Amino acid sequence: MRERRQASEGALNCSYNDFQALTSDSRAGGEAVQGQTGDRGAEGKEPPPRQQCIEDQLRCMEEQRGYVECLRQEIQTEQRRAERDLEKEQAHLRQRHTDNVCLAPGVSGYDPLMSSSPSSPTNLRQRTSSFGSASSISTAYQDFTSCLLGRAMAEVRLAAASDMGNLVMGKAAAGWRYQGVERGVQAFYKPSSSPSVHCFLGAVELERPLASLWSMVRDHSKTHLYHEAIRSAWTRPLDDSTQLVYLLTDPSSCHLKQPRDFCCISTQSQQDELCVLAMQSVFEESLPRPSVEAVRGEMLPSAWVLQPITRHVREVVRVIYLLQVDLGTPSLPQRLLGSVARRQASVLAELDSLFSL
Repeated sequence: MRERRQASEGALNCSYNDFQALTSDSRAGGEAVQGQTGDRGAEGKEPPPRQQCIEDQLRCMEEQRGYVECLRQEIQTEQRRAERDLEKEQAHLRQRHTDNVCLAPGVSGYDPLMSSSPSSPTNLRQRTSSFGSASSISTAYQDFTSCLLGRAMAEVRLAAASDMGNLVMGKAAAGWRYQGVERGVQAFYKPSSSPSVHCFLGAVELERPLASLWSMVRDHSKTHLYHEAIRSAWTRPLDDSTQLVYLLTDPSSCHLKQPRDFCCISTQSQQDELCVLAMQSVFEESLPRPSVEAVRGEMLPSAWVLQPITRHVREVVRVIYLLQVDLGTPSLPQRLLGSVARRQASVLAELDSLFSL
């Protein structure tokens, strides 16, 4: 590409020098024949052959100059396009490196404890673990889970315009669209450029003990009790705050014909008066491989955020539920997105109702 560009620029310089030389010749030729044209003007004869030849050469040079300029612009455009494609490919490779290399298997042969919800399928093929000690696991996953928590919380703060109180009042920013109230929960949806990617958010304040809510949310084996879209949830603990999670969904709750399944990493954090549980899809050898029984989906950075506050001298908990997923094909019909967004928000109402039983 660089050699073609240099050749084009050389051709352009050469053409310009030739143009200057021909221009000088044309001026000299014009002065030489000025007397002749004056003598022959009365007779109405054609210009001398030399002047006509010069004019033809000038016209040809202008055409060549335009062609070279056009070629140079095309080369520059193609170079910029190639640079953009290279940047996209490098970003894609960096993301794959984060997902695959950072989660690279360690020592195999250990069969870890796997917990599951009561509705877990019995025909799910299990694979031996590929992890070593808890200390080595914590070190390997530290950077990845820290990044996951940061990305999930960044999206929540963008949606809330840095004040999560806005969400419980039905106000959102950063492209999030208000979908109404579902059983007391504010529902939001964020469109994506990809038809298979969907972003849902729900916000509410619950008069429940923070410890009780946090204990329920962080236990994936109980998710099916308040989230009707989750048929089963299997977990594999890595350390005190990190788990590998396999989720199988019920398609009827999302107007889909086939169930979706997700292989994720889950991490939690308690700091700055916030309790955060974040999840994202990962590739890990010990998790189930895709099967014909379900469409493998991808969970983008998602989170539960619990924030204790005081409201009218009473302790309440502000609960934010962020879910970002790529469901693959076929995608959700556009006309049903509002309904699905409100149904996802109602998960918070179902969570609250568990404590009323």
